[in-house]
Amino acid sequence: MRQLLCAPFEGRVVAQPDIPDPVFSRGLVGPALAILPRSQSRPIDVVSPVSGTLARVMPHAFVVQVTSKVGLLVHLGIDTVGAPPGTFSAILSQGEQVESGQPVCTMIPAQLDKVGSSAVCPVVALEAEFEDLATGNVCSGQRLAILSY
Repeated sequence: MRQLLCAPFEGRVVAQPDIPDPVFSRGLVGPALAILPRSQSRPIDVVSPVSGTLARVMPHAFVVQVTSKVGLLVHLGIDTVGAPPGTFSAILSQGEQVESGQPVCTMIPAQLDKVGSSAVCPVVALEAEFEDLATGNVCSGQRLAILSY
């Protein structure tokens, strides 16, 4: 099956080999791409790239379960363990149904600069692949790739 994957926010697409973390750049979790937020200074809404069930919601990441085996991880930033309080705020909770383009959380990218973390946000296919990847700049909700499973 194939499903449209939308950008979780406005920014520049980062190819998997260029993600500044070896876990994501080498595909150790799964096929990945990432987005660098366009705005670093203001809070941004992070929307779900696909429809499904929120299988996991953490301050710095969420997983949307697409089918019983296929999921999509959205990881907010790199090395965000020391992020200041308020950097991430959940809007939805684990177990809720979510539609593609629906806000799941907010993020303030500039807060990550304070602790030397990167605002690059990996999007990882779990038990799936990406096809037809977008390049360059994307808007929130714009086609990012096709999720193939």
